[in-house]
Amino acid sequence: MNSDGYKLNFWGFWFPVALCLIILAASVYMDFWLLIEGNWLQRSGTIITILGAWITFYGSKFEMVFTDGTLNINTKLPFNIWSLGIVFVGTILSGYGDLIIG
Repeated sequence: MNSDGYKLNFWGFWFPVALCLIILAASVYMDFWLLIEGNWLQRSGTIITILGAWITFYGSKFEMVFTDGTLNINTKLPFNIWSLGIVFVGTILSGYGDLIIG
């Protein structure tokens, strides 16, 4: 556990974050230095968005508590902030990646 008491698992958090960074770096390299046709930065945005959703569903460890006839679903805030940021960046790249390159 880290200092905040949140368990960061490998497959639900660290692996998708590392994969996002690798995909982003590879697409920037292919578009700006190798000049390979195909708008790879824009295409990588879709994969980054999917990985952000992966963090939301598999990294956040939902906690369901049933009290007094009410089902409360608690999630851990740091996971939601990370996944929201990754989904936002992926969506911007997917929608406007061709304008960033061109």
